[in-house]
Amino acid sequence: MEPYRNFRHLEKLFGVTWRDLVAMEPALEELLGTARQTSDIYRRWADVDRFFVRIGNALAGLVGLAGKNHRHPILGSAKAYEVAYWKLYDAVACLLPTRTAGAEAAGAARKLASSLSITRWPRYVALPTEHRVPSYWEEQTAS
Repeated sequence: MEPYRNFRHLEKLFGVTWRDLVAMEPALEELLGTARQTSDIYRRWADVDRFFVRIGNALAGLVGLAGKNHRHPILGSAKAYEVAYWKLYDAVACLLPTRTAGAEAAGAARKLASSLSITRWPRYVALPTEHRVPSYWEEQTAS
């Protein structure tokens, strides 16, 4: 499982490549350079997500439905924005360990949790009669 979407898959799916986008909007190449420069600064996924907000805002100003090229048939599309977004995200997050690195620990925790599962216990245990509290309806029928 991928920790984030693969831009190459999106290029094939949408028919819009990163090279096409850079040819139409050269500022995207500068944005990619900024993303690559900062990729070696961050070591945690939380840092990447926090930093990427700035790149995402700059990208939204260039490509997509709200960008300066919103009337362009390719640059103004959501498909172009998706390809550019995930290409830049890949540039920032490429040096980080994958989020699936903790999958082994999660699997071990699941094995332990299955032995402690509450579903193996009885779902309803009747209280002893001396500790039982009568329900509202029992009180109504008694009076």
